[in-house]
Amino acid sequence: AINTSPARITSDSLLQNANVLLNEPDKENVLGAIIFLEKAIIIDSTNALAYYKLSNAYRAAPRYAGMLKKTGDDKS
Repeated sequence: AINTSPARITSDSLLQNANVLLNEPDKENVLGAIIFLEKAIIIDSTNALAYYKLSNAYRAAPRYAGMLKKTGDDKS
């Protein structure tokens, strides 16, 4: 059955907003998508697709937000 509760409809709307941003990934868009997805999960914690997209956004964030960790090679 399709979940048509007001919470799911709002959560899905936020998910769609995040998808638009993730289709053109850069620092601002990835971080904005994370915000939308976190709100979507707060509103409807049963929205599995929002969790999936949030995981992908967090995985992409270091590449686009300049948060890559340095390797241990420069600890001399």
